Amino acid sequence: MLARVFVWGAVLPPTDGRLHFTVLDIGQGDAILIQSPEGHRVLIDGGPDPRLLLDHLSTLLPLGARRLDVVVLTHPDADHLDGLLGLPGEYPVGAVLDPETPTDSPNYDRWREELQQRGVQVLTARDGMQGRLGDLTMGVLHPPEPLLQGTNRDTNNNGVVLLIRYRRASLLLPGEIEETAETYLLRHAPELGSTVLKVAHHGSATSTTEAFLEATSPSVAVISVGADNSYGHPNAQVLARLKERVAYVLETAERGTMELVTDGMTLWVKLEQ
Repeated sequence: MLARVFVWGAVLPPTDGRLHFTVLDIGQGDAILIQSPEGHRVLIDGGPDPRLLLDHLSTLLPLGARRLDVVVLTHPDADHLDGLLGLPGEYPVGAVLDPETPTDSPNYDRWREELQQRGVQVLTARDGMQGRLGDLTMGVLHPPEPLLQGTNRDTNNNGVVLLIRYRRASLLLPGEIEETAETYLLRHAPELGSTVLKVAHHGSATSTTEAFLEATSPSVAVISVGADNSYGHPNAQVLARLKERVAYVLETAERGTMELVTDGMTLWVKLEQ
């Protein structure tokens, strides 16, 4: 457990040597940038709009830091994938982590063709994979091999779930998994406890069950969601469940881009609004 969590409006203490975890205000979609204390950069999903993603990255990354060490596509739906189209032409990418779930998306085909043309290494994400960038570790908790089949929506339930650790801080990123995948993780994942939970599927009613929330036990929950979206996200019951159990529940629709910073002992949360 972390010693303290602080929420700040506009001013943070010096952040050299700290992990930065930025949830981008990308509308109805997901896009998260992680910057390690050593300067490694990981982008998780790209949201629905390539130009909006590039605008965010140009603000967050200086001209001398345009390389992305790893790009993770959690699943091939447009609100996670489409913002990545054209990204390798603007930012050199070291490797891509992809669940490679079956999809009929033409944009997914475009994405894979671009990666192939640029010679970007693509790794198939499966549970048990581990990676390290300096003191930062990334573990893939999901999907399994073989993939889940016959669920309510296989592309969601076979999405990439990451557990990122830095010293005593941990970030759980469950993509858009639904109750079926949450139940699978509760049975098979060795560890789900986290300091920060990126709420699955924008706070949909299909995710964030009582049992999953009890197992993760976060101090902070962040919801990447578009204002006045047509899906009714986040679901009122899910939001009430989160607020009952979690000290800080934050939505991009209300707070804008959120930057979480940690030295591994204390967590600072910087809000735009």
